[in-house]
Amino acid sequence: MAAAALSPFRSWRIGYARLDYVRPVHWAAHSEDFGDVIVVELETHDGLRGAAEAIMRPKWHDTSVEELRSALTTGLLPALMVCNRQDHQSVSAELARFRHHGFACALVDQALWDLRAQEEGLPLWKAMGGTDPRLPVSFTLTRTAPSIMAREAAEMRSKYGFTAFKVKTGQGIDIDRRAIAEIRASVGGDVTIMADSNRAHDLKSVAAMSSMLADSGVVWFEDPCAFTADASFRQAQEESVLPILVDNQSRSIDAARTFVDLGARAISVKTMKTGITESLAIAKLAQAHNVKLAAGISASGGAGAISTLSLAAALPASQVCLACEETFFLYLQQDLIDRPLQVIGGAVDLSEHDAIAANIDWRRMHAIVAA
Repeated sequence: MAAAALSPFRSWRIGYARLDYVRPVHWAAHSEDFGDVIVVELETHDGLRGAAEAIMRPKWHDTSVEELRSALTTGLLPALMVCNRQDHQSVSAELARFRHHGFACALVDQALWDLRAQEEGLPLWKAMGGTDPRLPVSFTLTRTAPSIMAREAAEMRSKYGFTAFKVKTGQGIDIDRRAIAEIRASVGGDVTIMADSNRAHDLKSVAAMSSMLADSGVVWFEDPCAFTADASFRQAQEESVLPILVDNQSRSIDAARTFVDLGARAISVKTMKTGITESLAIAKLAQAHNVKLAAGISASGGAGAISTLSLAAALPASQVCLACEETFFLYLQQDLIDRPLQVIGGAVDLSEHDAIAANIDWRRMHAIVAA
């Protein structure tokens, strides 16, 4: 077989679309009522297609659509086309050369996993090591008035059966206290609640904030303040009444290893942040040191959710501190997949979603770049 036929893919295309939300979403640093979605699809010489999807958020990814497209089309994708598809280490090494384009690398890594799963004749969740296509999920309540958060929580519990929620805190301790209390009253005492402040607090307020959350029945506290993998994290953890879930500051296996060495009790893995290959490596590291894991929200559409949900299915249940967070697709008025994901009884069944590429409806893209 010719060397070219052994390359990971023979061609690629990148699609763009704008998806409207059912309501405005308020993140830590910005608000939005739509998402600009990017899809990367790779096609092999024998006609297999692998894809990955994400919503572009410059505030999250530190890049624009134009910069991402340039990184993919003029650097990363052409470089990978000369690799040997059977040598996964060389492919990973080539991706590592573009680590400064982390979001682009994460997208391509997911698309390559989608291809590998098809080559093995397995659904993506099983190719990653999952044993059950049905997995519990949680819902993320973004920042707004406490009464609105509580009403949405009650609606999501009633409509979809959610028994776990991530609550975006960081609106001030009094508002956060009221939000948690009203959410708890609306969903009942048997529901698991985790708080995520997205580094909204300063170090000196972590103790008081975590104490309030613990008294309110919250079980984990994600990114309470701006710390790094050094003494500032150790201090934050020592002063927090609740165990801290490390998310934003852990963007590589090296960073995760440092946090584990500092005594981290839980780490979030995200497909948009560390792709699949590195996320699985972080999960293996965490398992070896009895550190809990969360399959964090990448806030993508249905196609991106399949990737994150598949990753979550591969995590040992005993290690998971909160059901998979990737249910942002419920915020979308429309989606790019032709078989929308369903949340029934607080769980998603992946058995009808074997490959990401096979689910995407390219007719819904408003712009396509191909090579």
